[in-house]
Amino acid sequence: MTTHANHPSHEAAPEGVGFDDIPDMPNFAVLLVSDLEKSLQWYVDGLGFWIEKKLTGPDGQIAVIHLRRAQYRDMLLRPAREPLDGPLGRGVRISFTLNAETEASMREIAARAGALPQGTVNGPLATPWNTVDVEATDPDGYVVVLTTVADRARTWSELKKSVLADDTPVQLDS
Repeated sequence: MTTHANHPSHEAAPEGVGFDDIPDMPNFAVLLVSDLEKSLQWYVDGLGFWIEKKLTGPDGQIAVIHLRRAQYRDMLLRPAREPLDGPLGRGVRISFTLNAETEASMREIAARAGALPQGTVNGPLATPWNTVDVEATDPDGYVVVLTTVADRARTWSELKKSVLADDTPVQLDS
C-alpha cells in the first residue's frame, strides 16, 4: 500500500485509535477560553456550531471540545488552566464560509448572537467582495467571521470594479 506523509494508511494509526475516531478537519483553530460554559453558549446558541466531540483529561475535567458548523468548519475550545491575561485574539480573525446560508439566515445568526449577554456582533455586513458577513467577537475577544456569497450571479469583472470603488463593508439595513 502506498501512503503519503500527510495521508498515512489506517495501519499507521496509534493502537486503539482508528481513523474514524479522528474527525477529518483540514483546517481548524484552537481557542483557549476563560469560561467554557459562556463560550459554549456563544458558539452553540449564538453562532450555530454544534458539539462534535468532548474529551476529558486525566483530572476528569473537559480538556477539549470539538465544535463544528458544517463540514470542514471546525474549531476546538480548550479551557484555560490558569487566568488569561490581556485581550485574546487581538488582530486575529477566524473566518468560516457558509455556502448554504443566505442574507436572511445571516440576519438570524446576528440576531441570535446579539441577544446573548456576552460577546458582541457586527453585521450582517455587505462587502464589496460580494459577501454577507457576520463579525462576532466571543467573550474572550476572539473574532469569528461567518460569511456567505451575496450574489452568485455577480461576475469577476463586476467584483473587481466594486472593490476598486470602495473596499469598506457596510451595515445592512434591518
